[in-house]
Amino acid sequence: MMIIGCDFHPSIRASTFLHDHLRPAATGAEVVLAKGQRFGLPNLRHSLSTWLVNKGKIDPKTVQGMLRHSDIRTTLHLYTHLDKRGKNEIVDLRIGTLRALK
Repeated sequence: MMIIGCDFHPSIRASTFLHDHLRPAATGAEVVLAKGQRFGLPNLRHSLSTWLVNKGKIDPKTVQGMLRHSDIRTTLHLYTHLDKRGKNEIVDLRIGTLRALK
């Protein structure tokens, strides 16, 4: 059993925190969660890493240090994901570049 300490409650079980606080906050932020879909603290680490690198434009080495990964490959290959909007922006940029070359 994992116990989380915080300012608003000195000792709260991780399962209680997830059920009473994290899942409601995620659905309030319009994160789509299927019924029974696992969602917990590791999801936050993936989301944070992805957001910092893709939207926050934070250097991946800095994100590696924040997540305390010993190897940058863990940060980039397992925790950071290319978002679909970012991927579409790259495709549009490449198409624009190819058209300019014609």
